[in-house]
Amino acid sequence: MKQMQNTDYEYLKKRIKDMEPAVENPEELTRSILDKIMELSVRKKTDKRLLFTTWLSSVAAIFLLFLLGHETLSGDMTGNDTTSAGMVVIPEVHDISAGIVSDMDYSEKSEVFFSVVKSWRSDRIKREKQINKIKDLLVSGCNNGF
Repeated sequence: MKQMQNTDYEYLKKRIKDMEPAVENPEELTRSILDKIMELSVRKKTDKRLLFTTWLSSVAAIFLLFLLGHETLSGDMTGNDTTSAGMVVIPEVHDISAGIVSDMDYSEKSEVFFSVVKSWRSDRIKREKQINKIKDLLVSGCNNGF
């Protein structure tokens, strides 16, 4: 059965190869081919515009991210911060006054910023350890019959 299908397939394939294409109107065929080529060249121009627009928007986004980072690290680190509820939160002061911060360069500000974050993190870890010790004492006290 498969061999019969293969022979039919081979026969049809050979017959199609042997046929010459019949062109009824060669001028129209040539014109339609040239029109398709022109459409492709117009599409490439619009693709170039799209690529340029994409490139320009990515450059603008990178610039805005850089500006945001610069403003974050160069702002007043001792100023008051407001939360979304409008409450004023006064951060801890770490031996830095506003005048000193304004005289620092970018690397000094980032070093101070990251040292403050590191100290906050270590304080939080200490508090978590103390809370865990208290919980352990409460659990062991409950188990001993208190």
